[in-house]
Amino acid sequence: MIDARDRYLRENGFSVDEYARSSFQLGSGRFRVTLPNPPQRRATVGLHDLHRVATGLGSGVVDETLVSAWEVGAGLGGLWVAWVICVPAFVGGLVIAPRRAWGAFRRGRRCRSLFADRPPYPELLDLSGADLRRRLGLPVEGLSSRAA
Repeated sequence: MIDARDRYLRENGFSVDEYARSSFQLGSGRFRVTLPNPPQRRATVGLHDLHRVATGLGSGVVDETLVSAWEVGAGLGGLWVAWVICVPAFVGGLVIAPRRAWGAFRRGRRCRSLFADRPPYPELLDLSGADLRRRLGLPVEGLSSRAA
C-alpha cells in the first residue's frame, strides 16, 4: 500500500510531508483556500489518502466530492474534522455531480471507512491494495478504473 500511496501523492502533487504542516490547502484553482491543519486532521489525512487510493478516486474537484461522499456514507467515526471537510464536499458533489455523488454515498453505506476504527497507520501501509479494499468492503476494482 505504501507504494500505491506514494504514487498517488506524487501523481497529484502532494507529499507525506504535508501531513505534518501547520496549514493545508483546500480546493483548487481560484477556489483554493489555506486553512490551519489541526492535530486531528494531521492524524487522519493519511487515512483519507488511503481511501482515495483504495477507491481509485483522484484529487480533482469532482473526485474529491466523490471520495467525501463515500466517506460520509461509510462513516466519519466521530471525527469533527472529517465532518467539517467531508460533509460540505459531499453537498458540493450533490450540486456539481448529483448522480455520481449520491451513488458514491450509497456505495459507502455498504462499506466501512478507516475513520471508524482508526487502525494504526503503519499497519495499513503493509496491506496490499486488494487487502485494504477487502477491509473497507470495496469491490476489488475500487470505485474507479484507476484504483491502485
